Amino acid sequence: MTLRTVAIEALFAAGLLVVGYAFGYQQRSKAADVQAVQADADAKAAELARAQADAIQAATNAMQAAGDTRARLAELAKNETHFNTLAQKVADYVRTHPDNDACTLGTDGLQAWREANAGHSLAPDVNQP
Repeated sequence: MTLRTVAIEALFAAGLLVVGYAFGYQQRSKAADVQAVQADADAKAAELARAQADAIQAATNAMQAAGDTRARLAELAKNETHFNTLAQKVADYVRTHPDNDACTLGTDGLQAWREANAGHSLAPDVNQP
């Protein structure tokens, strides 16, 4: 083996080392890029999951509020019907008993008074939204 052959072999080996190192560096760089993209995708997926959970909670809250409103409106309608019935009874009593100058109530008037004061609240509940 001549010096020239040894030098060529050494240069060839050094070249292979440089190529191997460059290839390894490139692979590590690609792996780091893949990890960065994966981390970004994971963060976006977590953000989407949080947004979906928030949307589901908002929809649940809206449905609950709608149910509460529907129940409150039904109660108000019931109160209005009750009030209108009592108002009609009072109007009928006043129309059929024009001699109320004595400030006395007959049995019909007393019954209407008792129904009106039986404890049915016509005012809205302050605790209700």
